[in-house]
Amino acid sequence: MIECSKGSKEQRVGVARAAVELMSKLEHTHSCKELLLRFFDDDDIDVRGQAQDVFRNEEILQRDDIVQLAEAFVNTRAFDDGTHVLFLMLDSFRGILKPYATVFLKSSEKYSTQLAEDSRNAATHNFGNARDLMKLMLRLYQQLQGLQDRDLQHKCLDAWDNMIRSRIGGRLGVLREIDD
Repeated sequence: MIECSKGSKEQRVGVARAAVELMSKLEHTHSCKELLLRFFDDDDIDVRGQAQDVFRNEEILQRDDIVQLAEAFVNTRAFDDGTHVLFLMLDSFRGILKPYATVFLKSSEKYSTQLAEDSRNAATHNFGNARDLMKLMLRLYQQLQGLQDRDLQHKCLDAWDNMIRSRIGGRLGVLREIDD
């Protein structure tokens, strides 16, 4: 598998697919995580896309190693591509979102700065991702009220403010949805 992970595009896609499948088995987590981190920054968008499918498995979203993988994912080319499913899957995730707070805050910062132009363009994936992020951050904020975590609540509000100031993710549409 190691040789193929450095091989042709098709081989790398195959290894990424296998690593995604094996992440559900704890005994393979470490080696698969290393491969996926490398594939998140692969030169080929198809390899990057296949690697991020690891987040499609809702059953593993509550694992600490997946939270750490998501934190690292934010700083990769795969995240910048904007085609990721992480926020989509977390939207349907019914667990506590607090472990993902760092992911949300880092993502918010990235959408407000480095990816701001792309995040304002409704024709891009990042526009929808930023919009999904704003909804997730609101859900996290609401969950934090019950947990009495005011510091993190303030960080969420600050991140929201930065995204609104940067005109990210169709902010008015999200605000209207909240108002309803």
